[in-house]
Amino acid sequence: MSAPGSAPTVESIAAAWPRELTGLALIAVNEVDSTQRLARSLLERHLAEDETLPSCCVLALAQTRGRGRRGRPWVSVPGLGVWATVVASVDSAELGSLPLRSAAALAAALADTVPVRVKWPNDLVVDGRKLGGLLIETILREPPRGWAMVGFGVNAEHGEDELPTPQATSLRALGVAPDRRRLERLAPGLAGAIWRELQGESVDWLDDYRARSAHRPGDRIECDLEGERIAGELVDFDDHGALRLRTAGGERAVGAGDVFAW
Repeated sequence: MSAPGSAPTVESIAAAWPRELTGLALIAVNEVDSTQRLARSLLERHLAEDETLPSCCVLALAQTRGRGRRGRPWVSVPGLGVWATVVASVDSAELGSLPLRSAAALAAALADTVPVRVKWPNDLVVDGRKLGGLLIETILREPPRGWAMVGFGVNAEHGEDELPTPQATSLRALGVAPDRRRLERLAPGLAGAIWRELQGESVDWLDDYRARSAHRPGDRIECDLEGERIAGELVDFDDHGALRLRTAGGERAVGAGDVFAW
């Protein structure tokens, strides 16, 4: 293990990996272009050989080309956050709800540390500033099974002057005491929350998502739908987690897009 106060290493993170996550293999590297790309490469290689990849967490201390939703860059400085992708086989019927369920699972895992909420569909926010986000990709096999790759990044040790944008925040920026060893505890906690969600442990996921959402019925929300922008009052989430908005033209269900004002 690293000395107290020293930066985490892949060895120290592996040594701290808890026994209750023995079913979730850890693949930790110092630096990679993207944990999502590495996870996909590993999964596709196994599928090409007609082999089963065990459930695993691909974690990097730094990413050189991390990305978020819609290909947006995600700044992944060494040692300042958790940059990881959890890979597991899942029931293909559950794939559509994974973005919301995974976000709620991460929010729950962080709830004892900061009052995090979920900005639809799956950004983790505190007081309107982004603490973390997710990127989910899937590979479908013969039903009823598929594969999910849940990539996530959570800002932890950034000071205010180290944050990538004024709209971002971190645990440290939110007043949580700096801790160079935090990643050794935070990484397995977050990865474990995602892994358990992929195993279908959340029965009432939509109620949990509603409770952790940054949005409440009656809130005015503006969405970008890739070329179209719509605005309206939130009615609720439908059974699949889509936004139900009351707009000037009537009620609309929004299943994919970005909320840019709320």
